[in-house]
Amino acid sequence: MWPRCDGCVTASPVRPEVRGDSLGGGGFPPTGTAGLILPDIEASLPGVVQNYWLLKTEPETYSWERLVEEKRGRWDGVRNFSARNHLRQMKKGDYAFFYHTGKEKAVVGVIEIVREHYPDPTAEKGDFSAVDVKPVKKLVVPVTLGAIKNEESLHEMVVVRRARLSVQPVLADEFQKILAMGKTKL
Repeated sequence: MWPRCDGCVTASPVRPEVRGDSLGGGGFPPTGTAGLILPDIEASLPGVVQNYWLLKTEPETYSWERLVEEKRGRWDGVRNFSARNHLRQMKKGDYAFFYHTGKEKAVVGVIEIVREHYPDPTAEKGDFSAVDVKPVKKLVVPVTLGAIKNEESLHEMVVVRRARLSVQPVLADEFQKILAMGKTKL
């Protein structure tokens, strides 16, 4: 068992396609940080909505390099209910930033959700979820939390306002801005 940081996740090799919510079928609110419906950056399929996320992990626990080596991972170990609810909103094909916490505090890569939420096999008790991810692209230049905080257009980003939340939504324009700051194109 890997050590866990407060609200951070671990990931281990593995892929669901059952979308659900924690509100008894009522769905998530249409506004606010929970329940964001975001436009697709590439708009490659008309009518398809793509969401964007930021997932945090300690690099000593599960690093970008390890995910790349394994080619696919299970994002598990989330024990914060807000973060769990965000995992449950993820759809196959959504993109997320891979964020190293600890000393680095930086977005280092982009991952894709390849399996929607399912029961977290590492949870000994409680109603927790996991998703499966795969690496998409390493950022050419990691984008530090300091750089994000210094960028006026990102002042309202969840990582700035609720820094400890390990799984968080990202708006499409925030996603594009961080890609640009990281000198990375998908």
